[in-house]
Amino acid sequence: SLVSCTLFVPGERTPEYIISRVWGINVVDLEHSVCAFEDQWCPNGDGSTFIKMKVSLPDDYIELLMSAKGGKPLPIPEGTIMQKSWIEEKVGTDIDSISDGVYFYEQGNPSLTFECKFLLYDRESEMLYYYVNIM
Repeated sequence: SLVSCTLFVPGERTPEYIISRVWGINVVDLEHSVCAFEDQWCPNGDGSTFIKMKVSLPDDYIELLMSAKGGKPLPIPEGTIMQKSWIEEKVGTDIDSISDGVYFYEQGNPSLTFECKFLLYDRESEMLYYYVNIM
């Protein structure tokens, strides 16, 4: 089950803050650029966040994602991700074409097909994609 409890402090719902808070990666200290950021949450806790960021993650952050956060090395095995075409449309890339990096996928309520938590980091393009949707 996906659970997200976020204390909103004005000025802190930035892509950098979210990536740091959720994944433990301090991108502020790294050269990065935010390509896309959508963050829409209702008072009842339903909502979604999407972040697309160009950043060169050092190996220790890749290891953190894999050891402490449950990430897995790419490529993503066939049949792992429900609604894969929808996620690919959201992130704007063919995720099967990415073979070097790390990913995390957690399906939420199976009856709500778009409820999930997804992170993908492509070492070659240095693109980080993060998406979470809770309904």
